[in-house]
Amino acid sequence: MSEVTSENHEEFQKADKVVVVAYVSSSTSEPAPVFSAAAEKHRDDYLFGLSTDKALADAAGVEPPALVVYRTFDEPKTEFPYPVSNLKTDDISDWVKELAIPIIDEVSGENYAVYASSPKPLAYLFLDPSSEDKDKQVESIRPIAKKFKSKMNFVTIDAIKFGDHGRALNLMEANWPSFVIQDLSKQLKYPLDQSKELTPDLVSAWVEQYLAGNLEPSLKSEPVPESQDEPVYTVVGKTFDEIVFDGNKDVFIEFYATWCGHCKRLKPTWDSLGEKYAVLKDKVVM
Repeated sequence: MSEVTSENHEEFQKADKVVVVAYVSSSTSEPAPVFSAAAEKHRDDYLFGLSTDKALADAAGVEPPALVVYRTFDEPKTEFPYPVSNLKTDDISDWVKELAIPIIDEVSGENYAVYASSPKPLAYLFLDPSSEDKDKQVESIRPIAKKFKSKMNFVTIDAIKFGDHGRALNLMEANWPSFVIQDLSKQLKYPLDQSKELTPDLVSAWVEQYLAGNLEPSLKSEPVPESQDEPVYTVVGKTFDEIVFDGNKDVFIEFYATWCGHCKRLKPTWDSLGEKYAVLKDKVVM
């Protein structure tokens, strides 16, 4: 943690993307000790400074004790919104980590870990970097990202460079811009229909539907069989939970690979087992 003085105050505010300054009456008064602990905890993440000069607090427009985050993006200056005398280290950590994530920013290998460690879902705007409308597309989504920032992180991503990631999120067409929400904790994906023109109203409605719990995740799945007359039931991605986790039946399932010789040799035995238990199909599913 650095000492902030009249000589380095202005320069220190702009020394990194995220700078945290505590304006206190003395280095031992609250919340200075807790602030020092937070600075030590995040010494490799953010720049922390401490000032005991009342004139600097006046220049910053705050009344000590006060904590201020200075950023090179979004709102350049943010004061901790509540009294700081009884703060805990985690209170400071959580506040700074929240402010360290922009309203909307381009995601890459360098900053993905920041989003991956956040408990919030991640909303991607896939863009063609060569598009003349790219900046306009980003700005059209910014008000939505700002509105829902407390509940969801928003990023833009190079759809050409990271096309494989788009397919992993179940964006199956090279149709940009496209929008998808990912629940990182459960690895569930909610892509917006790529056949529709992407508009701010459509994105906003999609986000609201997701937050309300009204969206079904998109699953990569073979088509659901039109009929299930065979003694061995065919399970696909869209029917897996319904069939395998049916609490009213016992389920014996084989996971196989179409190219696997052992799987091919097992098939007649598996079919025979299905036929044997067909009379118990109300209780047992093969």
